[in-house]
Amino acid sequence: MMSIKALAESPNLTSVPPTYTIFPNTSPNDQPQPQPQLQIPIIDLSLLTSSDPDQRSKTITELGKACQDWGFFMVINHGVAERLMSEVLEGCRGFFDLSEEEKLVFKGTHVMDTIRYGTSFNASVEKALYWRDYLKVLVPQHHPHHFHFPNNPSGFSEIALEYLKKTREVVKIILEGISKSLELEGNYIYKTLEVNSGLQIFIANLYPPCPQPELAMGLPPHSDHGLLTLLTQNGIGGLQIQHKGNWVNVNPIPNSFLVNTGDHLEYKSVVHRAVVNKNDTRISLAIANGPALDTVVSPVPKLVESHDSHSSAFAGMKYKDYVQLQQSNNLCDKSILDHHQSHNKNMISTKSLAESSNLTSIPPTHITIPNNDQLAVLEHSQELQIPIIDFSLLISSDPDQRSKTIAELGKACQDWGFFMVINHGVTEKLMSEVIEGCRGFFDLSEEEKVEFKGEHVLDPIRYGTSFNALVEKAFYWRDYLKILSNGKYKSVVHRAIVNNNETRISVGIANGPALEAVVSPASKLVESQSPTFVGMKYKDYMQVQQSNNLCVKSIMDSLRI
Repeated sequence: MMSIKALAESPNLTSVPPTYTIFPNTSPNDQPQPQPQLQIPIIDLSLLTSSDPDQRSKTITELGKACQDWGFFMVINHGVAERLMSEVLEGCRGFFDLSEEEKLVFKGTHVMDTIRYGTSFNASVEKALYWRDYLKVLVPQHHPHHFHFPNNPSGFSEIALEYLKKTREVVKIILEGISKSLELEGNYIYKTLEVNSGLQIFIANLYPPCPQPELAMGLPPHSDHGLLTLLTQNGIGGLQIQHKGNWVNVNPIPNSFLVNTGDHLEYKSVVHRAVVNKNDTRISLAIANGPALDTVVSPVPKLVESHDSHSSAFAGMKYKDYVQLQQSNNLCDKSILDHHQSHNKNMISTKSLAESSNLTSIPPTHITIPNNDQLAVLEHSQELQIPIIDFSLLISSDPDQRSKTIAELGKACQDWGFFMVINHGVTEKLMSEVIEGCRGFFDLSEEEKVEFKGEHVLDPIRYGTSFNALVEKAFYWRDYLKILSNGKYKSVVHRAIVNNNETRISVGIANGPALEAVVSPASKLVESQSPTFVGMKYKDYMQVQQSNNLCVKSIMDSLRI
């Protein structure tokens, strides 16, 4: 993994490499023009704790309006010393100035790793990378004595811990004000979501100078998970927020906090992004504050009752599951929150939809090939014969026959990655009965099936529709070995098409290693060449693959070295 810092410091770098080109057809004139007349709200924190009740009430009203209209505001007079804010940013700079070897010690593989150093946002799923290095440290408040943090540069860990404690105090005061602005008890959010034992995430970002800033992006438009994010930076601009259809450049007051409301407050979680420049290195530090990982976050009953429709806009979901889903995907606007919102509406199975008496055309949500953009479909023919493997010959007493069949099996894996198996010993009766069992399940009432509607990709039983409705822009008409061989044997890309006459039922039995097993190329197969893939826990691969759009082999491709 090459860091953006190392790339930006390359003496011969004059243009943005293709892998970092987000806007290939953009010129500098296409960049959004700043909106100087738009003033981000400023909240004086000292007035939220004023002894004057009228002053407190006025500031609470201003805070509620800032949350509702902007979802972003500056906080002044917050009580965190300027010295501490300056020292923690210097600590971040010192970390990014360490050698690549020292930083790579903290290269994590899972989104919930305690310490994770990396580049871009989620390089395992992105088609284009972002011009950013980061350090993320998860700090669960129920184990404050188990504070794990990089010990270099010297003193960085101690400064970071003090900074986290001070920002937690600021967050508590702001959340009390927000609770009151919603006409709830002052401690409602803090107590209900167990913020005292919640999760803080220390996120340091480095955006080095970029030779063509109009082509690259530090971070794409996105919203933050959690409740409140407190951001400070080294005086170099680059943050833009979306407000009423415009991108607004944010120029913070010195020694202030930029605060944005997160998805789990949704009082509104604002879309924002980070742009880069040609001359200066920007460093920002975001402290994300969320509830306890196992807390189920759902709308406040009082606010649901007062809503016109008297219905909840969002389903309850464990904070941990939301973080894993959001961090495992492409960072794209508020897609996870929006899909979580729409997914809360009664899930209509494809079976129910297909059996609707008035269904004559496909709903827009299920159109996946709007422009008939298809590869040529070749009919099964003698020239295109999917390999057939006779299983009985693999266990034949004739060594020559076994050897011949093994060679055929290897060729099928290498050329096709797909083959038919005959004479396998599983009775036709059993195969027929299991298909009928599946049909029987899908014929159950929606109420009976929805009992098994899972929320997490590793739930033992999960009934649903499409592939992953939480992240898909279009749904699929469906109710629902390669790394080891170092690329020699292929995992074939396949798909399922539908017809307008008959119901197709299929049963896929996926067989994998133990969840904790690290899968990497067999050592014997890399003696004569470099490994093609990095090693990865099977559980982690499953979580990333199942949490994303089902898109060709993007996850596999990202593991290539």
